[in-house]
Amino acid sequence: MSYVDLRPSVQYGTIDVGTIVFSQRPHDDGVVVVPGAGIRLNSDDPSACPAVRLEHLSQAPENTPPGHWDYQRSLLGVTLGDKVSVLSLFGDPVGQLELPNGRYDLRLLMRRDDVPVHEEDPPQFIDPTYDEDELDDIDEEPVEHWLIQFWPSID
Repeated sequence: MSYVDLRPSVQYGTIDVGTIVFSQRPHDDGVVVVPGAGIRLNSDDPSACPAVRLEHLSQAPENTPPGHWDYQRSLLGVTLGDKVSVLSLFGDPVGQLELPNGRYDLRLLMRRDDVPVHEEDPPQFIDPTYDEDELDDIDEEPVEHWLIQFWPSID
């Protein structure tokens, strides 16, 4: 398994993840919107810096990761390039997960905590669109935690 942890700056309440191409465009559900070649996650994290983890798994996960998840959704048969990125407001990659080209299935999970959770490792990437004053506020613990898992599609 490979992964990347990050804390993107949430602009206008959304987190953009790309490039993901869908063979059949999935319906929007209010939490996940598919505006084109990617997904847009609607975020309500009061810190404006939710925790996002991108994971590449070698096969479909057998179980849901431990803990309570407020949102779960799977999208099957998507095509990815060699990198999946969380994008800044201006479309620049904030953090990237390198993957072999091909077709994948993906699962989106999100939980909102009432009490901040202390993570073992600090985030690996800080959104470069932050200015100096915003960097002082990033120490606030995220309330929202997103997990996006990719594994090779067997279809």
